[in-house]
Amino acid sequence: MSLPNNIKTRIPIDPKLAVGSSLPKPKELIALTILLYLLNEEKEYLDYSAQSGNTINIKDELIDSMKSFFSSVDGYNEQKINDLRTENSLVSMQLEPLQVSLQIVWKLAKVKAINSNSSSQERTGGVRVPKSLNFTSNLILIKSTLSDDNNSITEVAKNVLYSWLFNEIVELENQNLETKLKTTLLIFTEDTLYKTWLNDNTEVLFQQEGIYDLINNSTDSVDLKGAKEIKGTLRNLKSLYSHNLHPYLKVEGDNVSLKEQGLLDEYKDYRSKVGNQLDLTPKNIEIVELERGNEETDTPQNLENIPHQIIFYGSPGTGKSRTVENITSNKRIIRTTFHPETDYHSFVGSYKPVMNGSNIEYKFVPQAFTKAYCEALKNPNEPHFLIIEEINRGNCAQIFGDIFQCLDRDETGKSKYEVDCNEDLANYLKEVFAGTDIVTDKIILPNNLYILATMNTSDQSLFPMDSAFKRRWDWEFVPINYEDANSLNIVIGDSKYNWGKFIRNINPKIKELTGSEDKQLGNRFVNPIDGNITFDQFRSKVLFYLWSEVYKDEYGTQNSIFKFEENGEPKDFQFGDLYNVNSTDLVKAFLKFNGLEPEQ
Repeated sequence: MSLPNNIKTRIPIDPKLAVGSSLPKPKELIALTILLYLLNEEKEYLDYSAQSGNTINIKDELIDSMKSFFSSVDGYNEQKINDLRTENSLVSMQLEPLQVSLQIVWKLAKVKAINSNSSSQERTGGVRVPKSLNFTSNLILIKSTLSDDNNSITEVAKNVLYSWLFNEIVELENQNLETKLKTTLLIFTEDTLYKTWLNDNTEVLFQQEGIYDLINNSTDSVDLKGAKEIKGTLRNLKSLYSHNLHPYLKVEGDNVSLKEQGLLDEYKDYRSKVGNQLDLTPKNIEIVELERGNEETDTPQNLENIPHQIIFYGSPGTGKSRTVENITSNKRIIRTTFHPETDYHSFVGSYKPVMNGSNIEYKFVPQAFTKAYCEALKNPNEPHFLIIEEINRGNCAQIFGDIFQCLDRDETGKSKYEVDCNEDLANYLKEVFAGTDIVTDKIILPNNLYILATMNTSDQSLFPMDSAFKRRWDWEFVPINYEDANSLNIVIGDSKYNWGKFIRNINPKIKELTGSEDKQLGNRFVNPIDGNITFDQFRSKVLFYLWSEVYKDEYGTQNSIFKFEENGEPKDFQFGDLYNVNSTDLVKAFLKFNGLEPEQ
């Protein structure tokens, strides 16, 4: 019998994410999300969009499925469905407003860009990038609301969704179901955190319960706006009220009030239930400031067992950066990445020309080390972390220069030796610490400055690390976590394969061929999309790595894993064959040859 895994750490979505205006068509967005969940056979993940120039479209196969789904509704218009391909919220809205609406407020689906570097592109104007939906369990409740006793979507439900999609009034005979849908959706929004600002720039954080507490009769109202423009999630809340999605409340301008006197008793009962619901879990609105003790300490709290300099190493994708993130969670960090062009000046700082209005002047520009060093000195009671990714890809001796001597620490964590600052750095430190007793002509690493680094042992270092540099660091090997890998899937067409099984099959072959563990695939070699490694990720990252770094010279030999079975005989293929029209079938055959069968 196995014990459950530890509670997962989840990164919250920032409620300040930008929303350009009140959500213009919340019913359309909600209906479309529900519809895509149903058309996706209620599976968790859907890559719903296709690139078309600087825009994205709903995929053709999904549009065809919509036509079939709605063909029996009253007033069905095929052209309207065709228009949804390019004219709908999921393709017209930027990533961040979609995250606010579907993730933070309605909690129906997580929205991600297929390309993780793409969100900034959308903010520069006109460009829309492909996105995916990762549906939540709330959609199960939604479907239950819309289904008959046989768990099939009713014709009434189809009519309601069709009306919402095209912002039409729901027919009178279908409004009872519409009310049920609204009520279910509303419950999902109750623990959402909203923010406004007063004249003195004080932030006011509240949930809808805060509005309910102020509306006790038909004459009461609440001003959403506060003193400043409504932003972020608050705009979604206003849309909830203005588009008649709240059964009891309405908005006029920025003022929220009861829809009508006759709803008062029912509204008060609902309000009480919401309070009970929120009491089941800690509320987001309670902010507690912990008092700092008076005891003095030379070592930051809870970091006694963390070396002041440590390098995490192992095969690519074992979670070295994730390990660093876990250590530094909610701590002050400065991050940099070493590469062959990194030198002392790009690590410490130097004089550079900078613009001052229309004039050019020379100014000392601090880099990662100096920034982290100064912040640690300014805040001696807080731990600060300098994180160096890919430390073995740079010439460490050149990059650290004489700071190398400071890496020797005493038992308190301070540098054993001091290093003279060059004139440029000394002058900068004098300016930063003017009026303090901090030494500015010497570099002495304080005990609250930690340096954490990562390196892939498979990377061929362009510059070797000398033994003197190595012995000033603690080293921690990060092994492949096969249990973690078992939680991930490879999605190839309509089939899923277990990632853990794949690397368990492949890694021994890599080790046997290379005589080393360095080239093996780590459990997090690919960043999955909510537990799923997409076909493109698997092809362009995993298979490309295996071909180019391990098996390229093994084509046609017995050692090659790039084979499939044809007529009972193994047949070789090259990496370029993975981009032919039958690429998904070829990958499935490749996986089968290497001992993997679909999980579903």
